[in-house]
Amino acid sequence: MKKLIICLFIFATLFASASFAEDSSVGLIIDGEVIDTGAWQVVPFISDGRTMVPLREVAELVGAKVGYNSDGWAEITEKSLGRSVSFHLGAPGYLSGYYAGENSGVIPYLMDGKMIVAVRDLADSLCINVDWDSEKNAVILNDEMPGADSYLSPEWERKMNILAGGNKDFFDEYISNKDAVKAYMFGFYRLLNTGEGSLSYRNKDGKYLDVTLKPGKIFLSGNSDGIMAYITLNLFMDYENYAGADGIRWQIYRLIGEKAEDGAPFDISGETEKYGFTYRYAEEKFEETVTVK
Repeated sequence: MKKLIICLFIFATLFASASFAEDSSVGLIIDGEVIDTGAWQVVPFISDGRTMVPLREVAELVGAKVGYNSDGWAEITEKSLGRSVSFHLGAPGYLSGYYAGENSGVIPYLMDGKMIVAVRDLADSLCINVDWDSEKNAVILNDEMPGADSYLSPEWERKMNILAGGNKDFFDEYISNKDAVKAYMFGFYRLLNTGEGSLSYRNKDGKYLDVTLKPGKIFLSGNSDGIMAYITLNLFMDYENYAGADGIRWQIYRLIGEKAEDGAPFDISGETEKYGFTYRYAEEKFEETVTVK
């Protein structure tokens, strides 16, 4: 009789655990689309009040690339700026280049061969907005930037810390001209959302950049085509099309090397599969136009 009671207790406990595991699973909505996770090896679930997700599956759905190494690191390369974010088994939170991100305190771990992370940590690392739909029992991810009400808000400063941390030159510019960089980046993301408008950047060293965005075209001019121009064009085109191996940036550098002599004026132009560009330099100022083909 005792054996029967014990067996019934174990069965009831296992059944309750299975029911809890099933009830703890949650839905996933990305940019308004309900994601079918039914075929995933590990579906999003709630554990200790935290929504947990398989890192690769969710990161790739928002356009990032994911790689792993034998030391327990997962490296995510996001699509717009090409910056790398790292998660490590056994260590809470994430690293974004020079910035150790704020974190939930949840340590990534393996489940059925998948690295599992807190969805808020993953969203924060990629500067994605995260919310919860109680009616649908689903976590909501939205990658629209800036995702803050003002460039002076703590939320935007936190995002800027993450964005700038992934690139040394950008990080240095940000630290030296924090308010100017925050205001410019906030404004440029808004231009990208509306599709047109103008914006200017000025730093403490007298470097400036003027930007005009129109549907399918961007025009830059100024006395420095340095890091802020680089960031601007990466966001307009994405990293692969601008700074990748076959991107516009390297075509421009090659052509400049063929044309430029002791600061003499020059005009160059070219194209890739998706974009056409012109670049003009004269009197220590540049003008650059990129057009979607």
